[in-house]
Amino acid sequence: MAHLFADQREAARAVLLSPRQLDVLVGPAGTGKTTTLAALAGEWRGTRGTVLGLAPSASATETLSNALGARCETTAKWLFESVGDAAAKRALRFAADTAELGDPAVPYEERRAANECRHALAAEQDRWRFRRGDLVIVDEASMADTRTLAALLDQAGAAEAKVLLVGDHLQRGAVDAGGAFGMLARRGPTAELRTLWRFSQPWEARATLPLRHGDPAALDAYARHGRISHGPHDDLLDDALAAAAAAGAHGQVVLLAAADRRTVSDLNARSRAERVRAGEVRATGVALSDGLTGGVGDRIVTRRNNRRLRTGDGFVRNGDLWQVSAVLPDGGIRVRAIGDADGATLRLPAAYVAEAVELGYATTTARSQGMTVDETHTVVTAGMGREDLYVAVTRGRHVNRLYVATDGTDPDCLPGGEPEGPRELLDHVLATTHAETSATETWATHHPQNPEPPLPSARPQPAIPPLRPQIARSPLTPPTSPSPDGHVLERW
Repeated sequence: MAHLFADQREAARAVLLSPRQLDVLVGPAGTGKTTTLAALAGEWRGTRGTVLGLAPSASATETLSNALGARCETTAKWLFESVGDAAAKRALRFAADTAELGDPAVPYEERRAANECRHALAAEQDRWRFRRGDLVIVDEASMADTRTLAALLDQAGAAEAKVLLVGDHLQRGAVDAGGAFGMLARRGPTAELRTLWRFSQPWEARATLPLRHGDPAALDAYARHGRISHGPHDDLLDDALAAAAAAGAHGQVVLLAAADRRTVSDLNARSRAERVRAGEVRATGVALSDGLTGGVGDRIVTRRNNRRLRTGDGFVRNGDLWQVSAVLPDGGIRVRAIGDADGATLRLPAAYVAEAVELGYATTTARSQGMTVDETHTVVTAGMGREDLYVAVTRGRHVNRLYVATDGTDPDCLPGGEPEGPRELLDHVLATTHAETSATETWATHHPQNPEPPLPSARPQPAIPPLRPQIARSPLTPPTSPSPDGHVLERW
């Protein structure tokens, strides 16, 4: 770990020396969490055991796998295979084969086949179990819902594996009931990354830190450096499109974004229309799931994981970008991965196109979390939250620009009336948090005399036993810190 910087090395060492089964690593955007995890994983493999990576999304899983050089899965896939429907079907088939083995009326060949099937089922089930000494890294843990984290911790506890939750509780949270990661980060102890490395401009790195906590004074730096534009909504969409196109023409990797799907759809439609006028895209095509048209030359994004649609590096993932190379008579399309002009094409069936394919020129800030690009151009509208704004201005290495539309706002988003100007709207955004608090924290807020909520005697667990006898474990003695009187993990 000698190549790490001081705070990265300190955080990695704290996790390695911690005797806890659960640890938390928190870092603002751009602090090198992935680099730290790669070094930590290498050290763990060399001294402790196996490293396994999990993440809420397939795109985050792919990034994590490339960084760790280890097996990585989505949290949904892991639970589906380990204790979900897939595990239940294996258990039923295993029981049926076992019964067949015990029936003397069954011919020998059939019993042998049943026994082979049992061994295959047991081996497959074992692939989806944590083992003693494993390090289970859950990346982008702020986006994992509470039930998922609880289920993973239960499995790790039973196997005596260590779990490391990694993320930033001040970025976007889970779609389902969440708040657990934020609660753990606030309660501590946590390992913390503090130094920012992503941004080429020092002023921008400094400005992101108070903005992350909702301090409106942080906006002054963006205004001074000309990073905030404002005006009528339609004009700003055109400005953002033109700026993104110009940056792309100069070889920059550009992210065009907005917080709401309606604005993203407008950006996608306008971007496509401009490309049709320029002759880069065919006007005719097929209807996509966002209601827009996709034709030859268009950039599209797949919005659902499909493991049956195989690619050179795995399968079609939610968030993958493609270019349409052909429109098929049945409504399907042939696509090629963005940036791979000479690569093989892949056929996306008509049903998948109609249900899970959108134009991919612009994206929501929610989908951009975890990305790193050269420039970002984000349209800001009323209703955006602090977490979205923070994500928007921390994706780009060199430029992060905001386009603030103050006209045509929804009165439900600004019940006090239309804002006087762009700064008032941005202040309102920073004052609005969409972060969810955990049920435990909510209970403590409303029951200060009894801050610990009542818990059931035992949480019900899925009844999916191991499909082969397990060896009894000997007691595990965790490593201790060489400095027992010093801190192991700093409190956040």
